[in-house]
Amino acid sequence: MKEYYQCKRVISKGLQCKKKALPGSNYCLIHQPREIWLPAIITIAVTLIFSVLITVLITSNFSRRSFKKELNLIHLSRPRIVPAVGGFPVVIDNGITVIIDQPGFVTHKMEEGPFDYRIADDGAIKIYGEIKSIDGSLIVVATGDYIRVLPNTGFDINSDSKACEIVDSDKNVIYQISVVSLDQWKKDKDEATSRVSLLSRANEVIKMNYVHCIDGNWWCVTGEGSQLVHSYENMKEWQSKIPRLFKYPGDKYPGIRIGNKIS
Repeated sequence: MKEYYQCKRVISKGLQCKKKALPGSNYCLIHQPREIWLPAIITIAVTLIFSVLITVLITSNFSRRSFKKELNLIHLSRPRIVPAVGGFPVVIDNGITVIIDQPGFVTHKMEEGPFDYRIADDGAIKIYGEIKSIDGSLIVVATGDYIRVLPNTGFDINSDSKACEIVDSDKNVIYQISVVSLDQWKKDKDEATSRVSLLSRANEVIKMNYVHCIDGNWWCVTGEGSQLVHSYENMKEWQSKIPRLFKYPGDKYPGIRIGNKIS
């Protein structure tokens, strides 16, 4: 039979504790010496504190990532209203330059472009079409009044009342539409157009720049004109000719153009 001893701790009135000592000890559980139980208590307390802090940190980081991801999905999925012009006639610069005198579809559109365009009676620009990646997956959808980027594509979008822009994962422009004054458009041109006298009847210009993949080739439409290229390297060279309008990421800088100060 295992032998037990009485706790040796002397309690009030000089009486000895009547509880049994723990095996291998002269004291019961309650009366263990401080040098034995204090380190254990401290170790347990520190472990609990660190466990709580780590749990809070992990939960906080997860919550922040989840919240940021949710904001980004809302930002990308939000349809963007396409810019409008103030009236007719209006100049369209889409690789070639023409003047439009009345509402309707822009019939001069390059067949290789990603979108069809229509200018409504009130000057609203309607865009129809889609942009796909090289592997055929859908990236951008345009449905008349609205244009939006699909989430989880690595692409981003930004816009204001006068422009809408889509960039790839490297923040290079793949599509851009903006409405500018005729004077600003002529100022930005590297060389004078031979049709300035005809175009001067208009007050505004719709500028369209993009790179679009067709059967492994790219149509690159920039302010310097349009060009069909057959290699990715040449496409990137032409893409670099499209100056970006907005700051990115778009969910952090909504509607903020490059060069604008953030209040």
